[in-house]
Amino acid sequence: MKSFFNLILFLGRISLFKISILKVAFTLPLYSAEIINQIYFLSLRCLVPVCSVVTAFGMVVAVQGLNILRIFGADYMVSGLLSVSLVRELCPCITCIMVSAQAGSGITAEIGAMRIKEEIDALSVMAVNPVKFLVVPRLVALTISTILINWTAQGCGIFGGYIVTVLQKGMSKGVFFENIYLFTGLSDIIAGTIKACIYGFIIGLFSTYYGYFVTG
Repeated sequence: MKSFFNLILFLGRISLFKISILKVAFTLPLYSAEIINQIYFLSLRCLVPVCSVVTAFGMVVAVQGLNILRIFGADYMVSGLLSVSLVRELCPCITCIMVSAQAGSGITAEIGAMRIKEEIDALSVMAVNPVKFLVVPRLVALTISTILINWTAQGCGIFGGYIVTVLQKGMSKGVFFENIYLFTGLSDIIAGTIKACIYGFIIGLFSTYYGYFVTG
């Protein structure tokens, strides 16, 4: 019962924190330069690990897909399977797991260090809203960075499948790309992008929350 009440208390606190963010997110000043800097920093920090992992996943999906589809004589359709699975499901999930480990933990540590050193209290004394100045740019930047990294990772995953199917197994390059075009539609890209956006927002919300209210 105690753990249940602690959960309700936590949900209430993070909901109030989200409301405080939304209240100031669309007011001036927007700190656009800080948002751009954070996007650059977070993307640079996460892009290589994410693309490395997703490229390997693309190669694995291609190998396993070929083994299964070859049983039914449909191994030429492996690129369609690869693109749909990566764009809709695998890339958003893998990207956000890696972004959470790389960028989310870094944001928590950065804001937490500011809280411990009383820099956040100093901003309040100077009449600068710390949520507006520290939390909102990082939350927006992490959401946008997750989308951008997800798009890049999709291309890397498909490239990994291309290495296996075309360069190693000898599949026609035209057949490979034709099936990607046939099986992957705009709805798949939109679905993957929406997932990445939601995941990125959640990661940013929890990362900034734990950093902003850190104690000890």
